[in-house]
Amino acid sequence: MGIFGEILGSSFWWVATPAGLVLLALYALVKETQRKGRRPFSDNPLRPPGEYLRIRIEALNEKMLIRLMATVLVIIPVSVSAESISRGGNVPAAIAIVATGLAIALGLLLWTWRAVMEWRAYSLGFEGERAVGEELNRLMLDGCHVVHDLQMERRGNIDHVVVAPHAVYAVETKTWRKLGRDKVKDDHVLKFTGEALELPNGTDRKALAQARKNARALERKLTSEFGKEVAVKPVLAIPGWMIERTARGDVIVVNNKLTQLRDAIVDPRAVRMDDELRDLIIRKLDNWSRDSMDLIR
Repeated sequence: MGIFGEILGSSFWWVATPAGLVLLALYALVKETQRKGRRPFSDNPLRPPGEYLRIRIEALNEKMLIRLMATVLVIIPVSVSAESISRGGNVPAAIAIVATGLAIALGLLLWTWRAVMEWRAYSLGFEGERAVGEELNRLMLDGCHVVHDLQMERRGNIDHVVVAPHAVYAVETKTWRKLGRDKVKDDHVLKFTGEALELPNGTDRKALAQARKNARALERKLTSEFGKEVAVKPVLAIPGWMIERTARGDVIVVNNKLTQLRDAIVDPRAVRMDDELRDLIIRKLDNWSRDSMDLIR
C-alpha cells in the first residue's frame, strides 16, 4: 500500500476530521465577532488614546489563536497516525511522518512567535499611549482641547494633538521598558542632549525624528486647510522614565507626569491664538477624529 496507504488505513482521519471541524468552527466564530452591524446612534465617538494599537492587538489575538489551533491540527493527527503505523511494524515510515509533522509544527510555532513579539510591542505602546492620554485629558481644565490617535493619510497616525489657548502641539508617545530591577535608579534615567536621547542601553534619534515629522505633517495639513499659517510644535512623551535635559532642542521631551506636560504645553503668559482660527482647528480635528471611526465599525 505504501506510506500514504498506511496513513489512510490508520486512525489519522478519525482525529483529523473532528480537529478540522473544530478549527472551522473557531474560524467562523472569529468572523462573527468581526461582522459589522448598525449602531443605535448615528454620531461617531472621538477616538480614544491608542485606538490604532488596540485594533492591531485584537487582530493579533485572532491570528495567534488560529495559528495555535493549526499547530494542534498538525501535531495530534500526525502523532496518532505515526503510532498506528509503528504498531504495524513500519517504524521508518512512522519516523518520517513524525519528522515531517514536527517540522511543520515548528514552522507554525515560529510563525506564531512572531505574532507574539508583535503583540508584546503593540501592548506596551498601547499602555504608554493610554497613560499619556489620560494625563493630557486633564489639561482640558487648563483650557486645552485634546484629540487622540489622529489618522494621517499615508503617514500612520499622530498619537495626541493638543490645541492649547496659544498654540497647537503634536504629541508622540514612545514607550520603552525599564531595564533591570525597579530598585535600580539608573535603569530608567534618560538624557536628552537636544539632538538625541541617551538611554542606558544606547542612543536613539528616531523618536525625535518621528515627533518632528508628525508635527510638520499636521502643520502642512492645517495650513492648507485654512489658508493661514498654523504652527505645530512637536512634543515627545516617554512614560515612566526620568528625563535629564543637558540642552534644549526643537522637540519638547517630557514623561507622562501631569506637571511636566502642563509645563511643556500650558503657558498663561503666551499670546492667545486667534479665537476664530482656534475654533476652526478644534472643529476640524474633532470631525477628523470622528470620521476615522467609520473605519472600525
